[in-house]
Amino acid sequence: MIGVKKTARDLAFYPPSHPSLAQSLDRACQALLGLLTREAPLTITVGRDSLQYGKAPLGKDNFVLRQLAADLHTRRIERILFDPGLGPDDVRGFLEMLSMDPKRLMEEGGAARVLQMKGVSRLHVTELEVRFEDEAQAAAPVPLMEPPPIPSEAVAAPEAAPEAQPPPEEAPTLEGLLNRLEEATDIGTYQRTAARLLEWGRMARSGNDIETFVRVLSAFVFHTHPQSVKPPWVRPEAEQAIAALGDASGIAYVIGKLCEKDCALDDDLIFLLVSLGDAAVPPLLERLAEEETLSARRKVMGTLSRLGPVALPHLVAGLKDSPWYVVRNLVLVLGTIGLPEAVPPLRPVLAYPDPRVRKEVVKALTRIGTAAAADALLQRLGDPDPGLRQSVIAALGTLKVTRAIGPLAEVARQFSAFSKEADTQKAAATALGSIGDPQVIPVLVELLRRRTWLNRRLNDEVRAAPAPAQGPVGPAPA
Repeated sequence: MIGVKKTARDLAFYPPSHPSLAQSLDRACQALLGLLTREAPLTITVGRDSLQYGKAPLGKDNFVLRQLAADLHTRRIERILFDPGLGPDDVRGFLEMLSMDPKRLMEEGGAARVLQMKGVSRLHVTELEVRFEDEAQAAAPVPLMEPPPIPSEAVAAPEAAPEAQPPPEEAPTLEGLLNRLEEATDIGTYQRTAARLLEWGRMARSGNDIETFVRVLSAFVFHTHPQSVKPPWVRPEAEQAIAALGDASGIAYVIGKLCEKDCALDDDLIFLLVSLGDAAVPPLLERLAEEETLSARRKVMGTLSRLGPVALPHLVAGLKDSPWYVVRNLVLVLGTIGLPEAVPPLRPVLAYPDPRVRKEVVKALTRIGTAAAADALLQRLGDPDPGLRQSVIAALGTLKVTRAIGPLAEVARQFSAFSKEADTQKAAATALGSIGDPQVIPVLVELLRRRTWLNRRLNDEVRAAPAPAQGPVGPAPA
């Protein structure tokens, strides 16, 4: 169920064709199918801020599950039934319904009606009943009996009644304010509610209540999404609120909590940092340079990778004057992002003094995989480090760079009786087999026919190297 909530958030954030969304949907579907293999059908009961599986509460102390329960309850869902045979389309339809604005969902007939229109057949919901007739009767005025007339002589001057005091206004709850923000139909109500929520957010930050801070900031972030159905005037108001909570102190707070060990809100915090965009990149890079914990560095690098093109200029700038270990991490992030624009700034880093950095550049260029990336790798075929030369050769084979056949053939032909050089020659022969172009046939035949009395074992290993990688070589059959 935690995966369901996270995928619902991804569905609201990513465009329909984004690969990360497809992966998230697949994970959520596989998790639910795994549960159905143990019990089918599977029923989840929804409370105001909790979920129940059978008679047992489901993750009552888990913030993500409490948030999911609140989202379901706001959409008047009382129970969810998962049938055997549940498919990806059923999960996607349910999550699309869950990501809809509650007001729009009610206008379209409610959750069950929307699921039916989306063709969801293996997942059913029971909705909370709304008794409009009872409410109308309760609200109807009770007729009063007319009192009998009082003789005029008995009428005395009325005493001044004490002025009626309005009942004290109840302090709004966070849930109430979030619902009020969602239901606001005019800019005045939205602004007043946003101001109250900003107070909650600031108090949460000062009191180290990350769950409340995430809920408040996320509410405004969703109102700026391109697929939001809110009126046009909502977006600038939400952006102002985001700027107030997501200032330098707010970003530092979120990054600090993300880097904590065993943080239960990793995905939510990364989502917020990615939503904050360019403003989050410099503090993330600063934390990456200072962080000593490997797990925290991985989280920071993962966040930078998801920022994608927004982070590219900052990452490139950091390649010039940073320590070697920071440069290596920046190169890793650039490779994960995989933008062709990263090739020109990565090319000079192939000559970095530390071979660990150069090896990471080879990996990054292989991931990018463009013709320009292949050219940069080909120029590094003569790297002085034997291990790095082998990495470059393997990359050229992986990318099937036909321009590399000549240089690779030359390396493979230069037999040496020393094992280190023989490893490089084996790598070249393997890469030629991986390329699989007709041009490699004469070279492979030549290697197979080669005989030597000097270290025959190594020579045989070089001759046999292309076999495991070699697919069909030559033109495709007619």
